Amino acid sequence: MDSIHLNNFVQKYSGNRDWKTLLGSIDHKNTLITTDGREPFSLLASADLLITDTTSLGLYFTILRRPIIVFDNPKQEYEPFALLLELRKDAYLIRNVSEIKLDIEKAFNNFNPRKMESLSRKIFSYLGSSWKRYSHEIYESLSLAENNGKA
Repeated sequence: MDSIHLNNFVQKYSGNRDWKTLLGSIDHKNTLITTDGREPFSLLASADLLITDTTSLGLYFTILRRPIIVFDNPKQEYEPFALLLELRKDAYLIRNVSEIKLDIEKAFNNFNPRKMESLSRKIFSYLGSSWKRYSHEIYESLSLAENNGKA
């Protein structure tokens, strides 16, 4: 499943890419592409793989322990403690989407579920009680039963 963020239809945000055409080249028999602004969260639990950029959605998806492809924007800056830096290490990074079919295959072949499991534990590691709310929001957005913050 892939959901195209509405900003990707604005050329200045999408780097002049035509995401609809690029993703349209993927075999739709096994792929659902939501391009109509529909909320994709309810579909995430059914997704076998996530393609994302710098959004927190990539961190949420680690709970499912499934492959993630991260579009690597070399101009993107991160805080040194950002979990997205760890996601970039554990996910399959791409800088070019012209070979997306091959990249999807490589992401599945090189996937290590233990890395995603380890990273998923860190998204609930905040001090205080905010982790309970964070946990609830993430599990709800993934349409999963809560696991009391134990990813």
